Amino acid sequence: MEKIGISITIIWLSLFSLLLILKWEQASLLSLNEWGDFLAGVTAPLAFLWLIVGYMLQRKELKANTEALLFQREEMANQAKELAEQNTHMKIYADATVAQANIAESNHTTEKIKATLGIS
Repeated sequence: MEKIGISITIIWLSLFSLLLILKWEQASLLSLNEWGDFLAGVTAPLAFLWLIVGYMLQRKELKANTEALLFQREEMANQAKELAEQNTHMKIYADATVAQANIAESNHTTEKIKATLGIS
């Protein structure tokens, strides 16, 4: 879009430069007010063109940002899912560790009782 805007701008300015060169004798007789009107007539369409180009570029950038945010949201949802799954596995591991500790404590207590009673 920028290249199109630049191309149109170059063509537009070239045409008016050519017009100014061809009609220089008449242009040199213009008053300052008429020069201002001439320059306003030359630059106003360019300003409008670049307003449109800027709008199109901004729209393109916003679309790209929206796509990036949607991708980021999807990745965060996947990460949350993985963390929840990891949390479940960690809970199972913690429960197994507690059960193993209880068994070890029970075996230790049994061994103590046997040692106290003299049973092997």
